Amino acid sequence: HGPSKGIDVALPLFEQKMLSRSARMVVGSREKAKEMHSALALQPARKVQRESGGGVDMHKAIGVLQSKRIGAHSVWGEGGLDAVVASALRSDDDFFVGDLKPSPKKRKNAAEKKDQEEEDRRKAKKHKKMKRKEDKRLRGEQKRDALLL
Repeated sequence: HGPSKGIDVALPLFEQKMLSRSARMVVGSREKAKEMHSALALQPARKVQRESGGGVDMHKAIGVLQSKRIGAHSVWGEGGLDAVVASALRSDDDFFVGDLKPSPKKRKNAAEKKDQEEEDRRKAKKHKKMKRKEDKRLRGEQKRDALLL
C-alpha cells in the first residue's frame, strides 16, 4: 500500500497507453526498414531515377556514389542529398547512357559555371589577402602616430 501501490497501478496503464500510441510509428518504421534493406530499394522509381528519366542501374549508381564518397553525411551538401546524388550521377561519364547523358551544351554550361565559381573564389581570396595587408599597414601607421604624440 502507499505510494508504491499507486506506481504499481499507474505504470502498467501508462505503458499500455504509450504502446498503443507508438505502435503505428513502430510498424511504419519496421516496414520502411524492410523495404530499404530489400531488393525493392534497388528497383526503378526512386527519386533520382524519376528525375533522370528512369533506366538507372542501381548497382552501378551505388558504385559511383561510393567511389565519390557520397553517403548520408552528404545531406548537408548544396540542395540536399537528392541534389548531391543527382549531380554526382550526372557528372559520371560511365554511368549515363543515351538520352540520359547531359547534352554537350549542358556540359559546357556546367563547366563554365564551375570555372566562374573557381575564378570568383580566387578573386575573393586575393581580395581578402589584400585587405589583411592594408589593415596591417594602417595599424602600423596608427602605432607610429601614437608614438609621435
